[in-house]
Amino acid sequence: MLHGLFHAFLEFNAYEGITGARWGTGGCRCRQCARRVPRVLEFSVADDVQNKYLDRGARRALVGLFGEGWCTSEFAALPQKTRDSVLKGLAKRTTPANVFPLLFAAQHALRKLDSAIDAWADIVREMVSTARKAIDECIVRECETCFEDTEWVTLLEGDGVGFGDSERVAWVMESLKRGMSEKYAGIVYQVCHIRPFFQPPSCPP
Repeated sequence: MLHGLFHAFLEFNAYEGITGARWGTGGCRCRQCARRVPRVLEFSVADDVQNKYLDRGARRALVGLFGEGWCTSEFAALPQKTRDSVLKGLAKRTTPANVFPLLFAAQHALRKLDSAIDAWADIVREMVSTARKAIDECIVRECETCFEDTEWVTLLEGDGVGFGDSERVAWVMESLKRGMSEKYAGIVYQVCHIRPFFQPPSCPP
């Protein structure tokens, strides 16, 4: 039914070693899996099943499917407690090494939800927005490390000629604005205006 389940049999340390703690690796993120994983999770925790491997793999998969993979009625139908646990799992993946792919995934999901009018879409939109808030805060809090990451350096070195590059840079600028706080204003200013490798078209004051 699924194209892999994010190494469900592996304990945490072994899983981290294989994936390098990178978000979205170790399993499939296709549309079919996005619809089936929530059902697998519900099955795994049923009183007459209680399968820890399916449970663990499905939860990892739901974290890996963040973005457009959450934009399904099946995901929205999961119990609130389950969805909250998935958000917590995603928060653990919200690190400088993952923060830009996560931000881009959030933006793509919100764009897809713009045209959705069903009630389930409101649930997903709220969850994605909550996750994006944590992503924004990570970019601001860890801005120096984030902007030294290969993901960002590669984006800048491409001079915006890659498909969607300019849009992604704009998303990062907006994220900085949303996540900005007085506590981190000084370091963000240094990174934006002093570090030579970071020369965006505009930067939040």
